[in-house]
Amino acid sequence: MATRTMASDPVVGEEVDLSALMGGVDIWSEEASGKREFELLPDGQYHAQIHIIEGPTLNKAGDGYWIKPQYRIVDGEYRNRRIFDYISLKPSALWKLQQFLVAMGKSHGDVTYTPGEFDENFCTLEIGTQDASGEYKARNKVMAVHPLDESADLSDW
Repeated sequence: MATRTMASDPVVGEEVDLSALMGGVDIWSEEASGKREFELLPDGQYHAQIHIIEGPTLNKAGDGYWIKPQYRIVDGEYRNRRIFDYISLKPSALWKLQQFLVAMGKSHGDVTYTPGEFDENFCTLEIGTQDASGEYKARNKVMAVHPLDESADLSDW
């Protein structure tokens, strides 16, 4: 079987040399094996675009569902950084789901969602920092999602 080494659409069943597509990088080296560390975003408001929404997916406890929006910062110093969020679909977290749906342009009472419907929508995120706890490192957290405000510079989006 031939191994593809150039960046073209792969054919089902055909091997693809991932290292060659990355310029010959040794993907199994010690240097490559560590997780990439990201600088935390400073707390504040950021203009963002929905990259994709995963789910709804059954949670680990098996007693409810969640969706996982992935946002991309669209302007400023942190442009193109990604922020990940979880939105529980449990009654105790209705406030966050309502806030998200309003930011995505849903009107009061509209409870339907079609996968892909919000992809590429813009919004304003309030980002905070969740302190390290036990084995978990400090991380950014989406504190609120709002409709996109007028100060966003989307001229090259």
